Amino acid sequence: MIKYLPLAFLFCFFLIPITTDEGLSVNYSFVIFPFAFILVKGQLQKPARYAVVAFILFTAIFFVGILNNLFENINLITRALISFLIFISALLFSFVSYKDNIIISFKWAIVLTSIYFSLNSINKFIKLDTSDLGLIKELIGSQRTGFIHSMAIFLILIPNKNFKLKDVFKYSLLLIILIGLFLTFSRTPIISLVLTYLILSFSSFKFQRLLMPKWYFNLVFLSLATALFILLLYILIPDIFLFFNERLIEKFFLSPSQDAILNPETSEGTRVEIWKTILNYCILHPVQGSGYLGAYVLESKIVFGSSHSQYMDVLLRTGFIGVLFYFFLIYRTAIEVYKVDKSLFWGFISILIYGLFHETFKESQGGFIFAFLFGYGSYHHTKRVILKSNKWI
Repeated sequence: MIKYLPLAFLFCFFLIPITTDEGLSVNYSFVIFPFAFILVKGQLQKPARYAVVAFILFTAIFFVGILNNLFENINLITRALISFLIFISALLFSFVSYKDNIIISFKWAIVLTSIYFSLNSINKFIKLDTSDLGLIKELIGSQRTGFIHSMAIFLILIPNKNFKLKDVFKYSLLLIILIGLFLTFSRTPIISLVLTYLILSFSSFKFQRLLMPKWYFNLVFLSLATALFILLLYILIPDIFLFFNERLIEKFFLSPSQDAILNPETSEGTRVEIWKTILNYCILHPVQGSGYLGAYVLESKIVFGSSHSQYMDVLLRTGFIGVLFYFFLIYRTAIEVYKVDKSLFWGFISILIYGLFHETFKESQGGFIFAFLFGYGSYHHTKRVILKSNKWI
């Protein structure tokens, strides 16, 4: 493990969200990695053809947006350029050659960063002297780290030849990360974790012939461990249990109501209002969307700080053509990663589910994760095609 730490710590730095007073992510230092890798290694990996097409398409959308902004608001061109460069930076990782040391370092970075966030939250929670759930959420809660926790959980849970942990160590890490996940005081990571686990269980049951005693044992063990964890959570930290019971279980399962969705003053209602506004805006600007500008360009009675969904954010910034191709890139990345690393794949799936309700890859730490996985998928796609036909695709 020690030999992977230098690169893992560099990746950890890429995963630390640094924000301005306005809440904007600014730690996009990960964009230097492809350039540094090429300079140090002297290697330039051929990207997959779909990566090249993506660069051409998203660049064309940018220039269409620039022409539109010249007539509407020339002062926004600089902001559009910065957003475009950040958005397109993920494609740079398709020039990186992925060896085992890079993959292992990335996995350790995800786990170590998740542990760091968890321990930091636990420390803050212990020092708090209040039972006000709203205040506790404000002081400790965060929506920026939940998807890192969920990905770390699947990296630890799913065995992989290049990332194996001893059982005692593995379950100790899982316990710390699960507590950190609950201390985000956000419903989305819980939903993402549960849905991903259910999809994983169903797909394993259906396609991988896991109808054997070991599979039943693992399922029973994980179910009992989850029940025990929730019981301990209720006994030791009742504030967390009460928070999720009130805002998730009772609200959506025990006494569901349409009022939350229809009321623009609630979290759910605000999202619906934002998404409707984005759709209406993109109907007027179907080709380029906002030209990589954020939710601040929208005109509404409600002041929008963000799109509250990774996919609605991409729709706003790149229009219908851009978001459709973005979904294609996600699909290609998921398929390629699935073929070579199941733990990274399921971690990726958990983030995709998370992105339904929050920005993920737009954030600097999420941007690094997507860029890394996109490049990893591109690398293996090109490698496989070259081996088969000695042609570049």
